[in-house]
Amino acid sequence: MNRRTMASLWRRAGVLVAATLLACGPLQAAVPDVSDPAVVEAFVDGAVKPQMERHHSPSGVVAVMKDGELVFAKGYGYIDVAKRIPVDAATSLFRPGSISKLFTWVAVMQQVEQGRLDLDVDVNQYLETFQVEDSWPGQPVTLRHILTHTAGFEDGALGYLIINDVERIVPLAESMERYQPKRINPPGEHVAYSNWATAVAGLIVANVSGMEFNAYVQRHIFDVLGMERSTFVEPLPAELEADMARAYRREAAGYVELDYEIVANFGPAGAAAVTAPDMARFARALLNDGAWEGRRILRSETLQQMLTEGFSHDPRVNGMGLGFIHYAYGYDGLDIFGHDGGTTVFVSHFGMSRSENFMLFSSFSGPGAGPPTRASSRPSTTTSFPRPSRRWSHPRILPNVPISTPVPTTAIAAALPKSRR
Repeated sequence: MNRRTMASLWRRAGVLVAATLLACGPLQAAVPDVSDPAVVEAFVDGAVKPQMERHHSPSGVVAVMKDGELVFAKGYGYIDVAKRIPVDAATSLFRPGSISKLFTWVAVMQQVEQGRLDLDVDVNQYLETFQVEDSWPGQPVTLRHILTHTAGFEDGALGYLIINDVERIVPLAESMERYQPKRINPPGEHVAYSNWATAVAGLIVANVSGMEFNAYVQRHIFDVLGMERSTFVEPLPAELEADMARAYRREAAGYVELDYEIVANFGPAGAAAVTAPDMARFARALLNDGAWEGRRILRSETLQQMLTEGFSHDPRVNGMGLGFIHYAYGYDGLDIFGHDGGTTVFVSHFGMSRSENFMLFSSFSGPGAGPPTRASSRPSTTTSFPRPSRRWSHPRILPNVPISTPVPTTAIAAALPKSRR
């Protein structure tokens, strides 16, 4: 019997086993207790450790918060491979990439609260050294368009978004003028992700507040919430450098250290370096109407506006809030919001639910950063907050036999034969 025939028999056997189980009783997966540190640790360890080893991710961190308490925070791997310095979940810094945008959006809305910005006027009135091109006469770009990524810009990155030479850092206004993209679509019609537009929003905050953007975020967000080990400053401040997870590429002989990634020319779009506990502090404010323990970064009604207003191509699907991404994770109606982020080295996820008072932050580094981040984000949320029981049937397994108990998708996927296409 050849290997192909044997594989086919095993696939058919898997379908038969699944059919038998479905006919005889429910396939009910236990819902893990997300407030139990031991349960969360077992789940996350099993999800990320194999992925880190298989895909070559030298470092990572995962933090889970429930009901305002940091239930779980654990570092994986080494921030310095050569010196074998392990990740410390309390102090090690990671690059969250576009999760940085959330701080920019909060800064914008703070200025809206103070009456210095209006979401629905032409952004050109807030720009001092250049103007957004009038490619669609009578249809100006507004901050609302920018926060929902519907301004209509093309996007680019190669050679200038992320660099490794500090000598190439220029003032934000100069960078924005130099790299202004074309307006491809009229504003308000299509989602087209724009790092440039986000950086312009940060420049606008600087212009109307009279403070350099990095200093503004430090004073009005990080300092307010006690985020003492987070920064937008590049190069990284000396007092934080020892705790930064190093950037690596993988070669045949092992990991080769890379320079610290410089995003300063588009800083508001992705230049932050953060720790897991600091992201938990940020999440506490976002999950508690904009404040935590008397430390307020947004009014309650402003945060509500950011979460309920936005853009979607169809009301039946999740879309963009005012800066926040809405995720279709877990049971129907679960309000997961947040952002993902990626640099050339790091991949990160930051998700929250107000109804469940829950936060998950994860960040991993290296050429294999993506798989462990994905393994620790959506599966963790979906498993912890599963969809309710509903009728289920599959014509290829049990024709016309309704099932009224939940079936784990992993069990279904394992049972079905693989497509030959």
